[in-house]
Amino acid sequence: MTHPTTFGELLEQHEREIFAYALRLTGDRDEADDVYQDTFLAAFRAWPPPRRGTERAWLYKIATNKAIDRGRRAKRFVRLGDLPLAAP
Repeated sequence: MTHPTTFGELLEQHEREIFAYALRLTGDRDEADDVYQDTFLAAFRAWPPPRRGTERAWLYKIATNKAIDRGRRAKRFVRLGDLPLAAP
């Protein structure tokens, strides 16, 4: 596999597999789409990767962290329907 020299090449080479990974992590298509977008946005902001040749692993690490962050944020919010009813 050739090493991407631009962010566009990185996106083209890994977009499908990162989305599939995000879908496996979240189990939900909408959540996976959000993790995917968050991943590539973070990668764009941090471009270039820390070491040449590690772009794929770098993206997987970002995606994992983004999924964990979303899970943590989701736990902060409790739907009212999920709360136990108080005994009278």
